[in-house]
Amino acid sequence: MDGNDVLATLAVTRWALQAARRGRPTLVEAVTYRMGAHTTADDPSRYRQAQELARWSGRDPIQRMAAYLRGRGILDDDAATALDREADALAATVRQRCLDLPDPSPQSLFDHVYVHDTEALVNARATFAGTEQTEPTQRAERPAGSAGVVRAAGAVQPAVVRPASTVTAVPVPVRSARKAL
Repeated sequence: MDGNDVLATLAVTRWALQAARRGRPTLVEAVTYRMGAHTTADDPSRYRQAQELARWSGRDPIQRMAAYLRGRGILDDDAATALDREADALAATVRQRCLDLPDPSPQSLFDHVYVHDTEALVNARATFAGTEQTEPTQRAERPAGSAGVVRAAGAVQPAVVRPASTVTAVPVPVRSARKAL
């Protein structure tokens, strides 16, 4: 599916949510493009062609949705400006709330990777901790169809809604991971 088409993404994810609530597995492949760099330390010009960026720039999902709404008389300049201000304020609030979160234990890097810990994960956890652990631990399963939040790189994103047998998340802010190293 075109992951840069807001309405298509909405329709497909609604369908996937209904399937998940019925306990059915779903895979959504959203073909999209990351317009910016991975981080402020990244230089995408080293591995991207200018033509590629130009081609994808014309498919920007925000600009496409704005054009769609403007074409139907739903969005005008004043409303767009107000939405931009509201989005900027919300983003600033979310960033600050993420920065204010307590740092998790470095060991939490190994939590919730799989429904049941694998031998390799147990060994990695033990190596990281400098201790031996002989048996995998189990965690409580999240009910199928439940939603969650994933914290990563100082941003909050909704977790993918899937049956509990396939739920994975890495709930460790990058700043904490750096401290652990």
